[in-house]
Amino acid sequence: MRYCEDPLYPNPADLFGNKAKALDHQIGGDHYKDMSIQPIEYIVKNNLGWCEGNIIKYITRHHQKGGKDDVQKVIHYCNLLIELHYPDKKKSLLKEEGIIVADIA
Repeated sequence: MRYCEDPLYPNPADLFGNKAKALDHQIGGDHYKDMSIQPIEYIVKNNLGWCEGNIIKYITRHHQKGGKDDVQKVIHYCNLLIELHYPDKKKSLLKEEGIIVADIA
């Protein structure tokens, strides 16, 4: 479910109309702070779900922070996305596209 589909929560894109001061500060490094568009801004403004958001986050920072581990996380979240959103089509989709599903240790 995307955030804006839940009537109990506001559309997160509405929360960032003006650049929030929290975006100016980062805890645990500076791998997002100097980006022209931070992953959270892109994720929220496009109403992306959990898996999509994590894919954006990890692929954006892999050179500055997590390296290969972050790329493996991207693959893991892509696999989760396929399993959760396309359960009946997973095997045929992967076979048709020639995609190898990585086994993340």
